[in-house]
Amino acid sequence: MVLRMMASVAEFEARRISERTKEALAAAKARGGVLGDTGQVQPSSLLFASRRLLRRSRICVEFSSQLLVQV
Repeated sequence: MVLRMMASVAEFEARRISERTKEALAAAKARGGVLGDTGQVQPSSLLFASRRLLRRSRICVEFSSQLLVQV
């Protein structure tokens, strides 16, 4: 009996969470917010990624030169 009560409370709470999430998404959409991935890359992300890639390539070159391997 206790398990049934706990299960029904958990189901109720799951439904409420779903309702609140849907309401929040609808409100954000009504305000003109963009939901989900736009498919566009932000310039700051590109800059971060290019710097990280450059740093990694330098590390690889330094490491391979320590092993006397030419890249």
